[in-house]
Amino acid sequence: MKFTIDKKRIYATGMSNGGFMSNRVGCELADIFAAVAPVSGPLMNESAKTWGSDSFTCAPTRDGGPVAMPVLHMHGLSDPVVPFEGSALLGFPPVQAAVNVWATMNGVASENGTISYQKGAVTCKSRGNGQTNVTLCAIEGGGHSWPGAAGALCPSSGPFACTKDIDATKQIWEFFQAHPMR
Repeated sequence: MKFTIDKKRIYATGMSNGGFMSNRVGCELADIFAAVAPVSGPLMNESAKTWGSDSFTCAPTRDGGPVAMPVLHMHGLSDPVVPFEGSALLGFPPVQAAVNVWATMNGVASENGTISYQKGAVTCKSRGNGQTNVTLCAIEGGGHSWPGAAGALCPSSGPFACTKDIDATKQIWEFFQAHPMR
């Protein structure tokens, strides 16, 4: 079997540790990845050593120069594992501060942005357009979960409380389709 890979459409997403990873590849491998969509895992370049990881500089580059990295971040406001407000004890930055780092790097205002999606417990706010887009979807009552997951993977309460008000898989796919590498 032979596959053709569109090198302008390589993306990274993941939840928790996978979210941290997708942020990192967006920072360090912008020449490969067109956009990233972390879930429950903020950008942790300054605090990476807390977890025994090497710290890194977030400075996306492509073709020898700085480049904007489109980011869609989803996070539950009641996440007890990676708290939305951050945790000095665990070395997690506040999610809003981490998203603001992306906005600043992408050259867009660090303010809250414009509501781009709202349904029930979910409010997504976007800043920037096209390649500079940074979107944060905050989930009221959401725990450490993948929004819109199937069955038992989406409990309605507890530390892993999940919402059906947004389907993360669908929204991330739509975000990726709208953000090929330029």
